[in-house]
Amino acid sequence: MQSKVIKGFGYQVTVLARTFAPWHCLPLSSGPVPSGVFDLAPIRSTSINTVLKLTEGEAGLYSPLSDANIDRLSLCPEIEHHLVVGEYDSPPFHKQAHAFRDALAARGITTSLQVLPGLDHFDLVENLASEQSIPTIAFKKIIQ
Repeated sequence: MQSKVIKGFGYQVTVLARTFAPWHCLPLSSGPVPSGVFDLAPIRSTSINTVLKLTEGEAGLYSPLSDANIDRLSLCPEIEHHLVVGEYDSPPFHKQAHAFRDALAARGITTSLQVLPGLDHFDLVENLASEQSIPTIAFKKIIQ
């Protein structure tokens, strides 16, 4: 089966599919991960959890940064994870991106972290609509 590049934004969905699927290593090679939320536990203490109603167990189960999910990702070390954050993303986005990159690297998984200048979480995604934007150019380099 030919390897495919992750081109979408559903990183949590991709991680979950890869970590819980019986085949574990889906045919993916790499992909950009924009301003991800890799640890869902902090969300439990915010107003967002009023709607989500995440339990402690669910936050761990669905967090890409959980030890169990990092262990599952390490079963497929050939998949590269390219994390991207905006310069003006809030400190939790930067902290989680660094923690996720470090956890992946500690398990021997190829990973990178790129900070895109002059952007925040929303600009990063909105600017993907423009062919010549900084995020679009960065993402194209990752997936080519």
